Amino acid sequence: MRAPEQAPFLAVNSPEALGFIAEKRFATKHYENAGAVAQESLARAPFNARALRVLGMVRAEDASRLSEADQIVTLAGNWSLRDDPAHAWLIERRLKQGSFASAFAHADTLARRRDELQPGVFQLFTRAATMDRRSLPYLAQRLALMPPWRGEYLAFLRKDPGGDAVMFYLASNLAGKPGTFTRAELEILYKHWLGEGRIEAIRQVRRLTAPDATNTLVNGDFETDYAEQPLPFGWELGNGPGFSSQIVPDDLRPSQKALRVQVSGDRVNIAADQFLLLSPGAYQITGTYRVEHGELAANRAEWVLRCLETPAPQDVRLTRPLSGRTVWTSFAGTLRIPDRGCTGQHLQLVIRGAEYRSDLALWIDKVRLSAVKGN
Repeated sequence: MRAPEQAPFLAVNSPEALGFIAEKRFATKHYENAGAVAQESLARAPFNARALRVLGMVRAEDASRLSEADQIVTLAGNWSLRDDPAHAWLIERRLKQGSFASAFAHADTLARRRDELQPGVFQLFTRAATMDRRSLPYLAQRLALMPPWRGEYLAFLRKDPGGDAVMFYLASNLAGKPGTFTRAELEILYKHWLGEGRIEAIRQVRRLTAPDATNTLVNGDFETDYAEQPLPFGWELGNGPGFSSQIVPDDLRPSQKALRVQVSGDRVNIAADQFLLLSPGAYQITGTYRVEHGELAANRAEWVLRCLETPAPQDVRLTRPLSGRTVWTSFAGTLRIPDRGCTGQHLQLVIRGAEYRSDLALWIDKVRLSAVKGN
């Protein structure tokens, strides 16, 4: 099918030219003449999708012939995935019929073909999803196919007033299925909801997408690359001038990884930070540590828990402070999540500055959090 700008160069009586003429006559509401010209075009070229679509839309002007019009425009859309008006008409028609699978399939065709049509298509998806919940499973099925516009649509939802509810359904419905949200998609979603304070939504999606990782610490043995977990879950490591945190093979046990923290300054640094969704109650924190070199005075390295709602740290009581042990040594402590005002938490390993400049290299491994029964 030639582009519209080529129409003036077509022979006036060619099927394609007649198709363009029929389209223009329809646009000016000369329906009878548009239908006649479309039929003439089809008589010369039966597979002219443009003329077929115009004929179908002319039939649709007569309510008694709407079913016939539907069949004609559907055929035109099947003949040409590039016929935008046919697919737009079919989308509207299918939505009125409640045939969401078909409507979204035609909308997908438009979104794939022309980027400039995507905002309108995304509005259609979202409006249908918020106005009629019956459409939601079909929207999820469409996204499960991983269309090329999926990322743009999720970005659209983050800005739309009704987008959070749609994103919650999509993330929940697709969890554990083909098309489940990727790590990158979940990371963007969690950070977006964290900024909005939608902790319960994060909790529910997290429970569905990572059921074994809820109400606990992730990657406490540091054997997995922390980037494989969507932030803010998993370890976020601190680095800066005179300070670094890395997950690397242990130089005493090369087959195992651990967290190595090196500091040469006198500032307070957060070596590792992990966002948690712990339920209220008491927990025990355990792990191992050793000093590679340098001096580790009392309380220079300690675990801190901060609730989202309050900046003041909650007590993390270790049975003894981390000290200058050069061999792997166990540590243990307790912490309590209050009943209110602590819907989400940050567990942080804090390295405090020394009174004098002192180089320090510290290793941490096998960190665990477990609920204390009966509390």
